[in-house]
Amino acid sequence: MVETAIVHPKVTPEEYLRMERESDEKHEYIFGRIIPMAGASTQHNRIVRNMLILLGIHLTDEYEAFAADQRVYNASTENYVYPDIVVVKGELEYADELFDTITNPLLVVEVSSNSTMKLDQMDKFLTYRKANSFKEYILVAQHYVFMEKFYQTAQGLWEIEAFTKLEESVHLKSVNITLQVKDIYKKVKFE
Repeated sequence: MVETAIVHPKVTPEEYLRMERESDEKHEYIFGRIIPMAGASTQHNRIVRNMLILLGIHLTDEYEAFAADQRVYNASTENYVYPDIVVVKGELEYADELFDTITNPLLVVEVSSNSTMKLDQMDKFLTYRKANSFKEYILVAQHYVFMEKFYQTAQGLWEIEAFTKLEESVHLKSVNITLQVKDIYKKVKFE
């Protein structure tokens, strides 16, 4: 996805949310910037589909996974984002009585292009990790085999692992499942 910031002077998080709920298009609100969400590539969609299928097969009933249309809010950063995949443990917690914005992500997966990698690695990761419930972040590159996994330890430190081979497996500690990298990239064509 290509994301470009639109400058809206002094738009508050509340104004953004009101505008977003009235809009036919999706936008993220990250540190005061409104960022339109562009359409995703076939490669991007294949990876998201593969991850959702794998999570659906392996997750127990105490978890629920959602795709890109699920808005997530973090009160400490006042950011609103649409992760490619978000997994929640237990009951969903909502930002308000409209029940369209959740606040308790456990695991987030972002599929990154060359143009979104920096935003996903920095601003969005900071948004997610400020949530008390958040424990694991997976970045998946869509144009080549590369995944980064960030996991918060019991001591509050973040461990980082990188995966660059289809033969590797990645253990998602927050949900206690192991996935094969080749299954995540199934049918993805690298140019």
